[in-house]
Amino acid sequence: MVYIEIDDPENAIRYIEQLVATTPENYEWKVKLRQRIGRALLHDLYVNVWRPVESFPDYEMSGGGIIRNIRTREHVSVTVTSSDPVMVSLDDSNGWACDVHLDTLILDNFPEYKE
Repeated sequence: MVYIEIDDPENAIRYIEQLVATTPENYEWKVKLRQRIGRALLHDLYVNVWRPVESFPDYEMSGGGIIRNIRTREHVSVTVTSSDPVMVSLDDSNGWACDVHLDTLILDNFPEYKE
């Protein structure tokens, strides 16, 4: 896999469309790349936006996927394993610890990211 840093995503989309316009066999690749650039644009737009986590009232999260305690402003650590997606442990309104998929929380709190 190749990673390319893009300073100007809007222009990058135009360049990519010009490059692959004459090669229809790359159409699926072009669509996937445009989706990734679109997600990157959304991430940049919401990375500093904080919203309350509805199912966990003591927490808020940013569009960049950072979760913090509302009262203490301490960031919640994540758990990464080889077999599972990224998980976070949050206390619900009854004080019970719940392990939650970070991706699920992001999509629930930032529906703009859904395709």
